[in-house]
Amino acid sequence: MDVAAVERMAAAVVGGGRGPGRPAEFAAANAQMLEIGTSLDNISLLQSVFDASSSSPATLVAANSLNKLVTDFWTSFSEKQRVEIRT
Repeated sequence: MDVAAVERMAAAVVGGGRGPGRPAEFAAANAQMLEIGTSLDNISLLQSVFDASSSSPATLVAANSLNKLVTDFWTSFSEKQRVEIRT
């Protein structure tokens, strides 16, 4: 997955599934957005969204997902990583 894919999924979620054929697109995008916030493997992708995206929905998803990851997996980070996160 790349930044453009996150932007597309975030736009589909913000669209709320309105329009013909959109509910299925919304459901799939929403499931993928929720999944991003469950694995530490996605941290670099989420940081890339902040660096490269101008999409407000995508940066909102990245912020929420990073917050969830840091909160849920705080004890999994080394002391050095914790210091980097705090600064």
